[in-house]
Amino acid sequence: PVYRALRLNHPQARLTVVARPWVADLLRANPHINDVVVEEGRGLRAIGHTARRLRALEPGGFDVGIALPNSWSAALLLYREIHEQ
Repeated sequence: PVYRALRLNHPQARLTVVARPWVADLLRANPHINDVVVEEGRGLRAIGHTARRLRALEPGGFDVGIALPNSWSAALLLYREIHEQ
């Protein structure tokens, strides 16, 4: 429901989702999502790798980041994406 609501309220937005490998295919099938970036591994190194992949996907940076899981790693990934442009 959250991706549908985002799409309905922001129809021109590009929605990129970072996902664990076991849910990536499910999210790729969601018509409201444009891109799915799969996390590879855990820990600081994996977060850095994912942040670099996000920056490559959207070199100008993202306008908004939403951390759906209440987790330290999700917050750190958003922080790195915002502050290491």
